[in-house]
Amino acid sequence: MKRDPQTTELTKRWCRNKSDEYAVKDGYWFDLERASFAIWWIESHIVLYEGNNAGEPLRLKSAADEPEWEIPDYFDWEDEYIHDLFSERQEWHLSQTENGHFMDWQYEVISRIFGWVHQSEHFSQVVRRFREAGVFVAKKNKKSPTMAATAMYLAFGDGEPGNNVMLAAKDGAQARMIGAQHCVQAYEQSTKLRESLKLNKNLMQLTDKNSRSRLFPLSSSNTRTQASKEGLNGSIVVDETHVVDRAFVDIISRAGISRAEPLFSTWSTAGIDNSGFGREWFDYGLRIQSGEVRNNAHFSYVAAIPQTATDHEIHADPLGHIKMANPAYGHTIDPAEVMADYDRSKISPSGFAKFKMYRLNQWTAAETTFIKETSWSECGDDIRIEDFEGKTCWCGLDIASTRDLTCFTMIFDVDGIPYVFTDSWMTRMRANEENEIVPYLGWSKTVSAQLTLLPGQVINEDLVFNDIKARAEQFNIREIHFDPNKSRHLLKLIEEDLGIEMVIFRQSTREFSPHLDAMERHILEGTLRHNNNPVVLEHLRNAQCYEDKHGYRMLVKPELGGEHKKIDAAVSMVMAMRGWTLRSPEAAAIGSSYANEELRKIFF
Repeated sequence: MKRDPQTTELTKRWCRNKSDEYAVKDGYWFDLERASFAIWWIESHIVLYEGNNAGEPLRLKSAADEPEWEIPDYFDWEDEYIHDLFSERQEWHLSQTENGHFMDWQYEVISRIFGWVHQSEHFSQVVRRFREAGVFVAKKNKKSPTMAATAMYLAFGDGEPGNNVMLAAKDGAQARMIGAQHCVQAYEQSTKLRESLKLNKNLMQLTDKNSRSRLFPLSSSNTRTQASKEGLNGSIVVDETHVVDRAFVDIISRAGISRAEPLFSTWSTAGIDNSGFGREWFDYGLRIQSGEVRNNAHFSYVAAIPQTATDHEIHADPLGHIKMANPAYGHTIDPAEVMADYDRSKISPSGFAKFKMYRLNQWTAAETTFIKETSWSECGDDIRIEDFEGKTCWCGLDIASTRDLTCFTMIFDVDGIPYVFTDSWMTRMRANEENEIVPYLGWSKTVSAQLTLLPGQVINEDLVFNDIKARAEQFNIREIHFDPNKSRHLLKLIEEDLGIEMVIFRQSTREFSPHLDAMERHILEGTLRHNNNPVVLEHLRNAQCYEDKHGYRMLVKPELGGEHKKIDAAVSMVMAMRGWTLRSPEAAAIGSSYANEELRKIFF
């Protein structure tokens, strides 16, 4: 189909990457009428329901500082004034983009998704170019309301009778949340939508009274129900793609294959699952933009820093990197807030890893370094454990597996500051094996290491018990926090012969997280003291911080690096930190009651 010069010139101005250039060569073009209609429908039907602008019509921004267009709250698409106004906005948007101004993203993305078209031989009509879309923007950039507005337009503005638009997420609760918090709230706020749609609150389903088009949530949480979704027919809107199950996506992504203009769209931030569908979709979009992969039907919008950007590069230009990943900077992104978040986060490796993922859209690993070595070293002091003779301490005991260390951390309280000492035991044979990598043999000869090398191929727990018994005579040990899944022989010796309160510490993110947070805070604030134990430093260097989907954290060994990458001393310190943190009599009573009940299950 031959394009007129005006359409050809406009299409060139809407080319953003190699994929668009390929599409033009293949006969695709940009339709100003379609793009403007999508903008018009959303702005005339969708009303914001939260924030400072609640109750006002949604305005899709080109830039944070764009002019205040005089747009009526309710307007008719057939009005000539409206056509002129939307053409003027298109021209302003394009000129600003071409002159290199920092642009917002909502107007751009909606215009591109719905404005690009081609002549379909199969359907004998002009149809949308894009059948897939992947949108990745950092948090607080208006992703959720834009996603909901797109879903509402697909269902009720696009003009296809009997259409189905399905909201998908990791589980049914999240999918219903999209519908409840965004789509249904938009419906309830809008006079126009309430006139044309009806709501089934039980199903969270919206239905057009005339066209019978529907919008409703799906769930990916139950594999038993996934087969029932094979027959889905319509458009899909997926929230937080970085956590959605790949098998579920494989089924629902084909929902609209028989329709002329379906759209499978995903909306997400970066995440931690680098082998999952979300990361694959993210990288695929970048390859399409660069022209490495040719797919005219896939739309990709990625606002992110380079995935190879180092911490040093980010720290050298934090504002530049923040703007790369935050196209709503200066609008919904408050410059002061995001810089304050950066300043708070950069002092902690785990905190900065979160900042890079959530605010800079850089994918990270599930495991991140727990603490900076410099922060730990600044807490070092010239202190001796003998100076605490007769003092009360709270302890953590991490019992070795065959080839690790057994570590016993003692924390003393001095005017609200934790003083930390750690005893360790390993076999001399193991120390010899690892000496070229980790100098345990040399450390065993230093006082600060508090490291004892034992004979034999496995750690002799009777010898460990004798040393702990000597500590019990030296100090007032209030509690020992321990992992119940480790050796019961040593635990039973302590419980029966020493009569010390034993408190179970399960190896889970929920158990670890609050005490890990407390330990990290004291280290970063410099309100912790230790005796520069080289074993503890080595184990802290190795310790990785794993975060689950709920934000709870725990220490884990690094996946790479070999058996010598041990973390036992770091784990025992977190255990002891729980006892010291909960050192009030009331908290201790609760912990002891729980411990005694659990111990009876273990030993008796």
